[in-house]
Amino acid sequence: MEATTTISSIGGLVGRALGANIYNCYATGSIHINAGNNRERIGGLCGRFGATAGTYGETMEYCYSTIDVAGTTWIGGLVGQYYG
Repeated sequence: MEATTTISSIGGLVGRALGANIYNCYATGSIHINAGNNRERIGGLCGRFGATAGTYGETMEYCYSTIDVAGTTWIGGLVGQYYG
């Protein structure tokens, strides 16, 4: 995957996964973001991952990423922002 964008939540697999269960996956490539709003969520797999009110039990197992991520805030090799 290759992406250059101003969108604030992006990942190699999914931009936003709340209350999700993700298993046995991987992503490769590069993601470079300059959203300019200090709310970038950039992750090798998920930009934003976790729970919201009423959702519990989010899981990520047996996953990896070799994505080169670049941005200014909330950046991670797997998840940019864990929420919950």
